[in-house]
Amino acid sequence: MTVREFAEKYKLEVVAGNNLDAEINGVYFGDEPHDVMKMAEEGNIWLTILDGLVTVGVALLADISAVILVEGKDF
Repeated sequence: MTVREFAEKYKLEVVAGNNLDAEINGVYFGDEPHDVMKMAEEGNIWLTILDGLVTVGVALLADISAVILVEGKDF
């Protein structure tokens, strides 16, 4: 499934992104950036309460397909 398909299926708002056709291969849930860098796999969706530039930077470095902010957080 691609990021675009996932967002459409679950009615999620895409606030940024240039590769909505990236394939999703799993999910990582966590809020510690160093854990994401160490344990998330390329192509994962990252579920987190973290918002801001650190989240974006970690997602880019870890090749995360998408970040989903939970608990009412937004960018």
